[in-house]
Amino acid sequence: MEEGNSVQCLDFNPDGRRFATAGKDRIIRVYDEQTKVLQQQIAPAEENHRGHSNRLFCVKFPDENMLVTGGWDAVVHIWDLRSGKSAQYLLGPHISGDAIDVQKNLVLTGSHNHKDPLQLWDLHMGKLLQNLEWSGFKEETPRIFTAKFR
Repeated sequence: MEEGNSVQCLDFNPDGRRFATAGKDRIIRVYDEQTKVLQQQIAPAEENHRGHSNRLFCVKFPDENMLVTGGWDAVVHIWDLRSGKSAQYLLGPHISGDAIDVQKNLVLTGSHNHKDPLQLWDLHMGKLLQNLEWSGFKEETPRIFTAKFR
């Protein structure tokens, strides 16, 4: 792995042969697990490129060809690793930890948003399905650092 990339998050693909990292430099890196050699790198947002514009805190492999990432820029990207491009994105979740989970066609996000911090999304359509009720603190704004399906 390259030094100085300030890794904040890491996830393995379903068969364990590859893993992805991301962090404050906004670059998503995919490595071969056995050799630790960099296989793919996805650059941050630029003028004509969809990508992240701020620090990343979560990366998830729903399957072999897809990666879901989120961070402080309030955009969750769904990457097609075959093309290296963002195939879909979810606007709104401000991710500040391991607060994305994927189960089948659903994405669960937990964020630092004052309104609707826990949301359920359609993975392939990029559409918000439901704002989930938060029954935790009544008077304080929740700060969600992790989210997981049960």
